[in-house]
Amino acid sequence: MGENNGNRDLQQHLLEEIRGLKTKIDTLSEKLGDTNIEISKVATLKHTINDIKEWKVGIEQVVNAGDLHVMKEDIEKLKAHRIQMITIGSLVGFIITLINMGIAFYAATN
Repeated sequence: MGENNGNRDLQQHLLEEIRGLKTKIDTLSEKLGDTNIEISKVATLKHTINDIKEWKVGIEQVVNAGDLHVMKEDIEKLKAHRIQMITIGSLVGFIITLINMGIAFYAATN
């Protein structure tokens, strides 16, 4: 009977150890699931960052800061040229008006 009691204690001890291991496995399984979710989030962020990098390269291919500076200078030159052309056009119109008035005056006096 003593041996039977010893086997029963051993079985009880083994059963408690197995239950403890099951609890630890369940905990590890939950942590692994959480870790997988975090890895998935990191992968999503990585893809998003790569998309942003590709977008940035595309934008830089379209126009870069140096090009913008040159374009700004060109626009300023065009504005100045426009003002010059308006001024010259007005001056030419005024001269033509004076010539026409001179012709009309000459025609009226002769």
